[in-house]
Amino acid sequence: MSDDRVPPHPLDARWRLKIGTEVYGPYTGHQIKDFVEEGRVTAASLVTEETGGLWRPMAEIPELGKLLKGASPSAPGDAPVGAPVQGQGLVTAAHAAYALLLLGGFFTWLILPVVGLIVAYVSRQHARDTWLESHFTWQIVTFWYGVAVGIVVLLLFAGIGGAGAGEMISILIGGACAIWLIFRYIKGWLMLSRGKPVV
Repeated sequence: MSDDRVPPHPLDARWRLKIGTEVYGPYTGHQIKDFVEEGRVTAASLVTEETGGLWRPMAEIPELGKLLKGASPSAPGDAPVGAPVQGQGLVTAAHAAYALLLLGGFFTWLILPVVGLIVAYVSRQHARDTWLESHFTWQIVTFWYGVAVGIVVLLLFAGIGGAGAGEMISILIGGACAIWLIFRYIKGWLMLSRGKPVV
């Protein structure tokens, strides 16, 4: 009795994609072919078989590497259609933290910036080893330096260091610190808007 079964198509296998720290899928090779044509994955995109194994660049897997010929390059970090948008959620969290830290300080002094600090601490745990981690660390460091200088300013204004002179020095230091804080937060926010890490 002859075996008339049709052999499986090479693209019927299922794969998982890793974009940044996020894992998506599994997707069939046919779906990944669509992602390539849409410019959502590149030769450097990491993939592994559905059942697990080593993560390898897509170009190193023969059946998937063939899909890359003639494909247009994509921006790194694009996620496949239908994939969870946790990465985008972290970007939103970074924007929110900058807004709370920068703008909140003008209206509520420490209340909203403390909320922004909490957002930065919580989000940084989920952004490990990604470009967004630099933004949350930037926010945290900037906040605590601002608090440290603020304490010095309050002590000087309260009279430690001499009446009159302490107040003038505290105003100068406080003004310089405020400019520094605004500069740091604006710089970080602009780099975030460009999709780049901050250093």
